Amino acid sequence: MKRFKYLSALVFAGVFLFAACQKNEPITFIAESHAAFEVTTQTVQVTDEISSVEVSIMLVGPQENRSINVNYVVLESGEIGTSEHETNVTEGVEIGNLDKTVTIPANSSFGKFNVTFNHANIQEGQQYKLLLELQEGELKVSPAYNSKFVLIFSK
Repeated sequence: MKRFKYLSALVFAGVFLFAACQKNEPITFIAESHAAFEVTTQTVQVTDEISSVEVSIMLVGPQENRSINVNYVVLESGEIGTSEHETNVTEGVEIGNLDKTVTIPANSSFGKFNVTFNHANIQEGQQYKLLLELQEGELKVSPAYNSKFVLIFSK
């Protein structure tokens, strides 16, 4: 029994010393940074209390000490995963005008913009879709990194 305790103590000490001697080097992101939508689909039930929805774009890569502008466009149609979507809203009618540029602030991983609803032009029971796609610019865009987003809303 004494041998077992002595052997256990030696093994524990060895494991502890091994772990204490390992270097804790920072993790380095070696791929090119990309822009991506945080989610690919967002569904909203529009009510009088909901005037807009926030859409988030993320930086896939290390934060930078400068702000980064990311552009996006409205697509007429496109595929997200295995689902086909068609935009059936018009800027200035069912939704407000979109800026088509979002800024990821310096030392941040996210940029956000709002899609504003024009309540008077949204028909009860009608489902609306807005399909957006990121564009290459200051950051790369890849289909592997959520490059498309669909907002589905109804009243």
